Amino acid sequence: MKKFNWGHGITIVLVMIIVGFSYVLFMSFNREYDLVAEDYYAKELTFQDEIDKRENALRADKRIATTFDKEHLILEFMGVDNTPDSGTVKLFRPSSKALDMTFEMKLDTAQRLFIPFEKLRKGKYIVQADWTENQTGFYVEETVFVP
Repeated sequence: MKKFNWGHGITIVLVMIIVGFSYVLFMSFNREYDLVAEDYYAKELTFQDEIDKRENALRADKRIATTFDKEHLILEFMGVDNTPDSGTVKLFRPSSKALDMTFEMKLDTAQRLFIPFEKLRKGKYIVQADWTENQTGFYVEETVFVP
């Protein structure tokens, strides 16, 4: 049996580095990467509209308060005086586009929207509300963690 020398050590280290890089490369091909939006070029063109809607919401003090009861995520729209003309509420899940959900903005008399927990998974969601009220557009985002 031969003695262990520095040549054997270098060979072992090089083999370990090659195996490590191969593992990382293999794992990177098996991971799915979702884009925030598939049509990001088209969204870029309308981004100024979103900025204007955000400024409208700030000036009019429109915001979303999130609470929970036993069965629902409750979104309370503060500063909304009457029923919005039209609008959508999107629950954006940064970790997976398969968990994104969009709801029509149908509020009760207390300006609340109830979303059942059975539709949600535990974790972080970004609530994106976009609506018009008296021909004025509003856009509000709020981060919520579903327990």
